[in-house]
Amino acid sequence: MRLTRRFGFRQLRTRLAVLYAGLFAVAMLCVAGLLYGVVAQNSKAQVRRELIANGTVFDRLWDQQTSQLRGAAGLLARDFGFRAAVATNDRNTIESALANLRQRVGLSTAFIIDINGHVTGLPDLREAREASALAMRLDEGVAAGVAPLGGQAHKIVAAPIMAPALTGWVVFAAGLDQHEMRGLERLSAIPLRAAVYQRRQDRSWVGAGHGSRTSDPAVSRFIEANWHRGQPAEIEQPGGLTIALAKPLPIVPGAPPAVLLLQYPMRAALGPYRALEIAIGVIGIVGLLLVVAATWRMARSITLPISLLDAAADKLADGQLASVPVTSQDELGRLAATFNRMSADIMEREQRITQLAFNDLLTGLPNRANFNQHLDHHLRLIERRGGQVALLCMDLDNFKALNDTLGHPTGDQLLRRIAARLGEDLGDCFVARLGGDEFVLVKPFGGEAGAIDVRKHA
Repeated sequence: MRLTRRFGFRQLRTRLAVLYAGLFAVAMLCVAGLLYGVVAQNSKAQVRRELIANGTVFDRLWDQQTSQLRGAAGLLARDFGFRAAVATNDRNTIESALANLRQRVGLSTAFIIDINGHVTGLPDLREAREASALAMRLDEGVAAGVAPLGGQAHKIVAAPIMAPALTGWVVFAAGLDQHEMRGLERLSAIPLRAAVYQRRQDRSWVGAGHGSRTSDPAVSRFIEANWHRGQPAEIEQPGGLTIALAKPLPIVPGAPPAVLLLQYPMRAALGPYRALEIAIGVIGIVGLLLVVAATWRMARSITLPISLLDAAADKLADGQLASVPVTSQDELGRLAATFNRMSADIMEREQRITQLAFNDLLTGLPNRANFNQHLDHHLRLIERRGGQVALLCMDLDNFKALNDTLGHPTGDQLLRRIAARLGEDLGDCFVARLGGDEFVLVKPFGGEAGAIDVRKHA
C-alpha cells in the first residue's frame, strides 16, 4: 500500500510486476554478493599462499646469488697476481681485474677496500665515502647483507684478501633497484609487485630508488606494523585493496633495516573471475526481463477478470444491469458468478422497489406519486408544444358502507375489478388510484373530441 501511494501504481498488474521484479533483483543481488564474497575470500587465501611461496623462493634466490657472488669474489681474492697487485697498490692491474670480473659476473659495481678504508674501483666520491665506512663492518666478519651505497640500497658481498695476512676485501654490490625487482617479479607465478624498502630514523620506510622522497604513508605504516611478523596482510590503497608480505632482509651491521615488500592487488587476483561476474550480470538482466514479462502476463490473466468486475460494478452503481463472463472455476470464476447473481438480485430488488414506490399494491395501478410525475410531465409538454390534457377524478358512492357490511376482502375485490375494467375500457388513458375508492384518469388530446370520448367511456 505504501509502495502504491509513493510511486502511484494504480494498476494491480503493475504492482505485481514491480513486486516480483524487485524480489528477483534482491535475490540476484544476494546471490551475486554471496558469490563475490566466496570468490574474494578464496582469492585472498590463494594470494596469501602465493606470497608466502614467492617469499620462500626469494630467500632461496638470495642465498643462491650470495653464494655465487661470494664464490666469484673469493676466486679473485685468492688469485696470486691480484693479491700481488693489491700488496703493491698496482691500481691499473686492480681496476683491470675488477672490470673483467664485473663483466663476467654481470655486476655494475665491484671495488677493493683495504684495511685502512681506502677504496679502489669507485670513481664516485659519495659511493667511495660510503664504501670506506664498510671497512669497519667487514672487519667484524660480515660477508653479505644490505647496505646503502650512493644513497641507494645495495646487496653487499665481500671476500677477504689474504697476502698472507688480511690486506683488504673484494666487494661486489648489486643494486636493489626497480630493474632488479622486475627480474624477481618475472620469476613469480602471479603478477605481483616487488620492491625493497629501507627504514629511516623517523621510522618511516622509503623504497629503494626513491632517494629521500617519502613513500606511500599507507605502505610505510603497513611495513612498520608487519615487517617482523612474516605473514601477509591487507593494505587499503587508492587503487584498491592489496595483499602484501614484508620480509626482513639481512643487513650489514650499522645499516638501516631493509625489507622486501611483495604486493598483489586484489583486482588482479579477481581478474580471472571478471568473465563470471559479467555472466552473472547478463543472466540477472535476462532473468529480470523474463520475470517482468512472465509476471506481467500472469498479472494480466489475474487482473483482467478483476478489471471486468470493476467496470461491471461501476455500471451496477449507475443502476444498469451488469454481468461478467465466467471463464474459470477458480476463486475469480466463483467471484464472477457470485457477482452476476448479486447483480441480478439487485436489479430485481430495484424493480420491486420501483414498483412498490410507484404502483398501488392492491390494484396494480399507478399510485399517487406516479400520477403526480405523469401529470407534471404532460403539463411541461403542453408548455413546450401546446395541446390539452383531460383530468377526470372518480370515486365510488357508499363504498364505506360496502366495506362495513360485506367486509374489507369484498371491498378489495371490488376495487381490483373496477381497476381492471378501467384498464380494459380506457387502455389509451393513464389510470391511477389515489387511495381508498378514488381514481383519476389523464388523457392528453388536441381538441373537444378527445375529451368527449373519455367521458363516454367513463
